[in-house]
Amino acid sequence: MKIIDQKMNSLLYYPYINLPQNDWTIRALLYYDNVNAIVPTQYFYEPEHYNPFMREAIMNELITPINPMDVLNNPYEVSLRFIEYLSARKSVIERRRSFFSNQAHQNKGRTNESCCHHNLPFPDSTRTNNKA
Repeated sequence: MKIIDQKMNSLLYYPYINLPQNDWTIRALLYYDNVNAIVPTQYFYEPEHYNPFMREAIMNELITPINPMDVLNNPYEVSLRFIEYLSARKSVIERRRSFFSNQAHQNKGRTNESCCHHNLPFPDSTRTNNKA
């Protein structure tokens, strides 16, 4: 039998800023060479906005915060197109905002660990399948 090494080097965590303190995150940190999270610029200057687990992981260089404006070739051009896209779809956005607002009220009191995780190459038994 031929085994093919399909290990991926990096993981980009989204859409949340703080990775949850759970088994999924620990496995991701062990499996991937780099775990990155998209964060607002403000977090680079005010790290107290991170939850304690995330702040400690960043301080120990286990997770790398990424500012999209620093890694995009033309960030303002991308931003302008994104704003135009959203402006042309206001009714869809309002419908989705209402849906998510209703979901947030229904899930009030649940921990941040009830977030979505995307495309990890772990068996289904280890993958968390919670709703945001």
